[in-house]
Amino acid sequence: MNLPQLFLDTALTASTYFRLSTSQVPTSYEAVMFFGPVVPDGYGVCYNPRESQILFGVSSYNNCPDTEAYKLVGSLESSLCDMQAIMQGNVSAKL
Repeated sequence: MNLPQLFLDTALTASTYFRLSTSQVPTSYEAVMFFGPVVPDGYGVCYNPRESQILFGVSSYNNCPDTEAYKLVGSLESSLCDMQAIMQGNVSAKL
């Protein structure tokens, strides 16, 4: 069977190329879960929201020079700290 023309369309390819794939996996346990990115130059981010914390698992492929999971973790942590400061009314939050 020939591949339908729809699957050869560049718009479909572009609209389904997810560099950031996320999923919430809520559990009552203090557990960090991971899954891999869905594209070679992407990230996989799994998060477990809990009452007083959010646990994150961040992954990327080692062989991609454009992705470094530890840098995304640093940006995520910084962003969450900024949001916390704003929510607590700390106007000196560095934005």
